[in-house]
Amino acid sequence: MDEITRREYEETVKRVEAEENRQNKRLDKLEESLATLTDLTISVEKIATSIEQMQKELTKQGERLEKIEAEPGENWKKVVWLVVAAVVGFALHAALGI
Repeated sequence: MDEITRREYEETVKRVEAEENRQNKRLDKLEESLATLTDLTISVEKIATSIEQMQKELTKQGERLEKIEAEPGENWKKVVWLVVAAVVGFALHAALGI
């Protein structure tokens, strides 16, 4: 079996330590990326919840708007019906000579 010299051993240790440091830096960067991704995921979830709430509110407002827009039409129908009823009533009154 070949024995290695002290110098070769120390060089091997330095290379292993350098590789360890490099791997630790990579792990640190990955942890930072994971934390950023987690924050982003939480933000997207909050946005989705907010949009869902806004959609519900928008639907309610749309229903209220339809009612508000329909009201003048309903009032106009009542006015027309009253005018027609008055004209028919007046015509009947005149025809019957009351």
